[in-house]
Amino acid sequence: MIRREPMAVLSWVGLWLVALIAVGAIVVFTKLHWPVPRPSRGGVGTLARGFGPFWLVLIPTLLTLWIMTTATVFRAVLRPDEHGWHLLKLGPDEARLAVITVVGAIVFGLLGVGPFLLVWLLTQPVLLVVAAPIQLVVAGGAIATVCLEAWIAVRLSLAPVYTFDTHRYHLVSYWDITQTHFWRLCLSYLLVAVQMGGIFLMYFVITTGIHSLVTAFPLQVEIVNDLLAVMMSLLAWTVFCTCQAAAYKAIMLNPPPAFHPTPPRQKAS
Repeated sequence: MIRREPMAVLSWVGLWLVALIAVGAIVVFTKLHWPVPRPSRGGVGTLARGFGPFWLVLIPTLLTLWIMTTATVFRAVLRPDEHGWHLLKLGPDEARLAVITVVGAIVFGLLGVGPFLLVWLLTQPVLLVVAAPIQLVVAGGAIATVCLEAWIAVRLSLAPVYTFDTHRYHLVSYWDITQTHFWRLCLSYLLVAVQMGGIFLMYFVITTGIHSLVTAFPLQVEIVNDLLAVMMSLLAWTVFCTCQAAAYKAIMLNPPPAFHPTPPRQKAS
């Protein structure tokens, strides 16, 4: 993609650089004029407090840029005939992608306890007949829960790219398209996890070096570290989205038997 569309990539790099510089300036301004104690835990609340009264504008803007970046990666992999400003736009594709991303995050957040309850119910008969230490049962249940949730996550992992490509939402298709490709998708995601590990190792080395070399400006160092964290997270997310799009493109060359894609003439506008 970089070789094919160097200007589009440079445009996105420049856009994110401007956005992060603006965010850094606003964070400095906020901490100087609306100082708040640094909370012990992270999350959206921490981010909002760091932005002060500007969070109502900054957080939606950053999320919009994030969704646009995801759509750009999908578009570059799936639609190589689209060039130039087609890779830098905000339209119906991005809106659908935002909806499936938000809904997916909410559903997984609310139903994340479901696999845990299922495994707990399945292990109750075992506890009645097997005199095993409770620690072993808890550990086994935790491992089983993680495996079950990972299986569900992998089976539904191509939902965003499927929605982007077909312009529709369809839970059955999300599930069917990964029917015979679970283990290959797992291996692909493990390789991506290795790449992400390298990215965040680089972040750790850089931030550790900054902390050891620059000790006179703690506020500036903190802001630089936060901006680097966003950049590294964006890079890791781009690698993951590229993997999703490439996997989807390869699967669509030979779809699973149970998968019945929508004919092009029936696709929603």
